[in-house]
Amino acid sequence: MTAVRFRDVVTHAQQPIRLGVSACLLGDEVRYDGGHKRDTCLTNLVGPFVEWVKVCPEVESGMGTPREAIRLVH
Repeated sequence: MTAVRFRDVVTHAQQPIRLGVSACLLGDEVRYDGGHKRDTCLTNLVGPFVEWVKVCPEVESGMGTPREAIRLVH
C-alpha cells in the first residue's frame, strides 16, 4: 500500500477540500473566556490548501462570549 501525502491530494484537487474546524482554532474569539486558541500550524500550513468551514457549537446554540465554562456532570 502506498502512502498518500496531504499536500499531494490537495494539490491535484480541482477545488479546495472543505474541512470543518473549530472557529477558535482559526483565531475567532469565541471561547468561554472571550479568547481563542489560534493554531498557526492549521492556518499557515494547511490553510492554503483547504476551504475552512468554521463551527462553534456553543455560539451557534446562542451562548455568548465571554460566558461561564461548561462542565459535563455525570
